[in-house]
Amino acid sequence: MVAVVVTYCSGRDIGACIASLAAELRSSDRLVVIDNASPDGSSLAVGQILRAQEGLPEWRYMISPTNQGFGRACNAAAAVWPGRHVLLLNPDAMLTPNALNTLRQTLVSNPRFGAVGPRIVRLDGSAEPGARRSLPDPRVAFGRLSRLDRVSPERFGAYNRLGEDPLVAADIDAGSGCCVLIRREAWDEIGGFDPRFFMYGEDLDLFCRLGEAGWVVRYQPAALVRHRKAASTEGRRARMTVEFHWAMWQYYRKHHMHGRDALVAPLVVLGLATRTAVQLAGSWAGMLTRRQDGGDATTEARATPSPEARDSSDIRVTAIVVNWNGRQWLPRTLATLRAQTGVNLNIVVVDNASTDDSVSYLRSCLSDGTVVTSKVNIGFAGGMNLGLVHSSGAYVLALNPDVELDPAYLRTLVHELEARPGVAAATGVLLRPPRAGGPATVDSLGHRMLAGCWPENIGEGEPAPALRPGTSEVFGICAAAGLYRRRALEDVSLPSGVFCAPYFAYLEDVDLDMRLRARGWSAILVAEAVAYHRRSGTGARDRSFVRRHIVKNSILLPVRTYPARWMLRELPLLIAIRLGVVVQYSVASPSAIMGLADACGELPRSLRERRIILGTATVSWRSQRRWIGPFPWRARLRRFLYKVRRRAV
Repeated sequence: MVAVVVTYCSGRDIGACIASLAAELRSSDRLVVIDNASPDGSSLAVGQILRAQEGLPEWRYMISPTNQGFGRACNAAAAVWPGRHVLLLNPDAMLTPNALNTLRQTLVSNPRFGAVGPRIVRLDGSAEPGARRSLPDPRVAFGRLSRLDRVSPERFGAYNRLGEDPLVAADIDAGSGCCVLIRREAWDEIGGFDPRFFMYGEDLDLFCRLGEAGWVVRYQPAALVRHRKAASTEGRRARMTVEFHWAMWQYYRKHHMHGRDALVAPLVVLGLATRTAVQLAGSWAGMLTRRQDGGDATTEARATPSPEARDSSDIRVTAIVVNWNGRQWLPRTLATLRAQTGVNLNIVVVDNASTDDSVSYLRSCLSDGTVVTSKVNIGFAGGMNLGLVHSSGAYVLALNPDVELDPAYLRTLVHELEARPGVAAATGVLLRPPRAGGPATVDSLGHRMLAGCWPENIGEGEPAPALRPGTSEVFGICAAAGLYRRRALEDVSLPSGVFCAPYFAYLEDVDLDMRLRARGWSAILVAEAVAYHRRSGTGARDRSFVRRHIVKNSILLPVRTYPARWMLRELPLLIAIRLGVVVQYSVASPSAIMGLADACGELPRSLRERRIILGTATVSWRSQRRWIGPFPWRARLRRFLYKVRRRAV
């Protein structure tokens, strides 16, 4: 059997889908996943999930250069491998235990069965009526499209077979393309999906042609599938309304333009056009109403504090720990996470192909969380993107494995973010543990941006200050222990991910700071929350390949995020800073100079995403200029020369 999954902006759901397949597929089965040119960067996450998922049989991942539609993509994927059966599964659908085996047994039990579909329920447990359908002739379609089936299911509910028991197996006209197992012989006989159907209607057409070829479609309620309907079309309601009704007309024109049905074709066109217009008008009216009541929902949420903050214990937070050879730090980090009070916490640890015993330790001790393993080191940025796929809840904590949190750290940050809907990110006071009996020093009090597009951690290396309780706004936050609002992360997601994957490690959080600022979000420092960071606890920063990434990232940051006017004004300083970085790190690791070549290789993608970042900005860059401080070049020059001499020695 070959299982086919077609993805489009499916990063949020594909992890659960692939995990359910891994539990159900046999070693002789094959899996083909094809991404239809997702514009949100989820294609990268899909590949990472496939590589990290254990228990999968042989699989292949294909990325289409264009969105070719559901049916055409399924045809291409099903042709990759032969097999007795073809399983079609939506990326927002999950097989329950033994569901696939039940579908197989049903299909082979009768040679007349060309396809078998399961019972489908939504995430709230309600039945999805599209799992068993009649083919829509004018009379059947009238009851469905006019919604009279809700008034009188017995008389007008023939399309979804509302008068029949959904727990009884039966022969049906059509199932759902969300999940269906098709006999390969039947699939080949009818030629798969008709590629003229881009989205919607292609499954009805396929089931209709199966029936015309003499095959029987079977409904098997003993197999259960859970489905988060319309996950890939969220946010595109108007376009999907047009696509749906156009597909219905395509189906009618193909199968009913003969006999008496052809006579009522003008009425069908009028009915579909009217329904399309009514739904579009309702969608636009709702949008205008929201704007008149206080602006765009996003703008309103950012501008107005919530009148009543929720109890933080009811708020779900996912902590994502990206680990690479951090076995020695994991026990204390996980212990401080488990000690957090007042939040509903989910722990996800992404292991970046560690060579120590991190994975075995995590699997033995993290029964209350999720362990995601990557076969290759995809860096902090890639690890965070992979962790986000497996996360849930309103907030996401990015946490280094060498960080320890005070018990009230998360509760304090969540409370402040709940009271400030326009804030995207919050950090506490990050301190470095005392050494040799000395005082604790500051690791980061947030980010500040200096002229020349160069960030720095506020207060880094200074004695720990006595801060007044309360919050203060900062340019951005350090992702070593930063709490982010999920809605804000989704707002600034790019094809390369929420955290720009080409950065690998270092400065990816500053890139995110710039994008959040461009979209009107802000960040805060909360003085009551304290964490301790053993910076570079895994020793990564002292490795040659990481220094190479730092050189590369120092060039990519202004290329991707800095406005052209600022670049021209500060060009000498921009160049001088980058030359200093190259010299500083090349003295310690000569291979670091190859970061220049790496940056050149990333320029095309960075320029494409620059157009997105600057083109979708919702605030003027002039208003953001207040966050750019003067570059302290004298102090930095003395510090630079000191570091070069020390590294040379």
